[in-house]
Amino acid sequence: MSPLCPHQNAQKTNDSGKFVEFTLSAILEAVESQAAQINEQLLDSISEESYDGIKDGLRDGISVVQKKILGLMSENPHITIEMLATQLGINRRNTEKNIKTLRDLELVARAGARKNGYWKVL
Repeated sequence: MSPLCPHQNAQKTNDSGKFVEFTLSAILEAVESQAAQINEQLLDSISEESYDGIKDGLRDGISVVQKKILGLMSENPHITIEMLATQLGINRRNTEKNIKTLRDLELVARAGARKNGYWKVL
């Protein structure tokens, strides 16, 4: 057998790289599909009571300020961030950070338009 010239060797290496890339993408696709199925099964297996318990547990793990925000939003869903900051005695930026945490934990959501919207405590 004759030795491969550099061009042929590079072409051969490139072809194996494409094969490896194809194989890895097929594996990734299969893993993502399995993960999606497992996630769906897991979500289906969580009862409404368990989900509510999880939410209650999350509420236990939030700060005092965040609990106050939830209370104020429950009392007045149309409360503004400025009003919250004033009533809590903290600045607007800290109020926004606390609300972001509550949103990330899915304990509160904003509904409606920006100016005419309201807070939903979940």
